[in-house]
Amino acid sequence: FLYSIGDNCSSSSAAVELTAGGIAGCVAWGACLPFDVLKTRVQGGAGREGLAKTFKTMVKEEGAGSLFAGAGPILSRAFLVNGITFYVYEEACRMIDRLGGENR
Repeated sequence: FLYSIGDNCSSSSAAVELTAGGIAGCVAWGACLPFDVLKTRVQGGAGREGLAKTFKTMVKEEGAGSLFAGAGPILSRAFLVNGITFYVYEEACRMIDRLGGENR
């Protein structure tokens, strides 16, 4: 955890926030990626026989790794986008606190 209970968000560094957001984005996309690849195959016409059949065919013919096709670019993007988003969110919270806003 980045903060213990009772700490405010001003005690964190930019590097910690960027890294935390990036890791969170990669974990989220990593968990969803197999479903996204499968959906793309079905929508692209390769899965005319349906979701379950496409899944079985992919794993049998291409291996389980095929469910993570394109992971490099997707996870790189997720790390950057989510890291920056989390940092900007935390910075906005600090700005609101400095302007006299109520605690979150």
